[in-house]
Amino acid sequence: ESNAYYSYASVLGRMLDAEVEVNARCGAKVCHFVWADCGASNNEGRGKGLCNGIDWLKSINVRNSTEYDYANNQPDLVVINLGTNDIPYQKDENGNWVGIWDDTGDEKYSNDVPKLLKRVHELYPNAKIVWTVGMMDRNTDISKEYIGYFKDYVESWSAANDNAAYFLDLSDFADLNGHLGHPTTESHSVAAEEIYNFIIDNNLGINSSDLAELNSVQKK
Repeated sequence: ESNAYYSYASVLGRMLDAEVEVNARCGAKVCHFVWADCGASNNEGRGKGLCNGIDWLKSINVRNSTEYDYANNQPDLVVINLGTNDIPYQKDENGNWVGIWDDTGDEKYSNDVPKLLKRVHELYPNAKIVWTVGMMDRNTDISKEYIGYFKDYVESWSAANDNAAYFLDLSDFADLNGHLGHPTTESHSVAAEEIYNFIIDNNLGINSSDLAELNSVQKK
């Protein structure tokens, strides 16, 4: 189920009657958006091999060097859905993905999360930022610990930067997801609804008249 029309971003855009632009990278980690070259220490396990010297927040396409025009494309809201592939997993003897405890996680994200938020905020100074962590692997102890890292550092950075960023802890999608735990169209639909409700409840990037109209539309 790979039709982008049914992705949470597209569904959310239709719910908000908003223009949507998506930067999506399969297997990406936080470090891929912070460093052009992650280095071996940050490039293990899932997502390995993605660090190739390309600045993903600067280039429109990984196959060319065309730079994105940020100055003339200023959004009201930025949703960062990133972190699933940072949770350290490896395959066991039966070929199943299992969590492996990595005591460097706290240190890595205390640096990389603020760096990414700082870059996005510099590019989009008037936008609110919502960070959430995927729709996979959310119900294990190691996932909860790593999601906690992200939450702490997003909220800490936000407190020092005029509350420009928010952390949204999505639901557990285990019963909705499909092959190898990947999200289905139903998972994406539920995620879009949760993000939509979070945006409305916190009045993020929407003026009061738009908020009233959106609430009216959703209640019909």
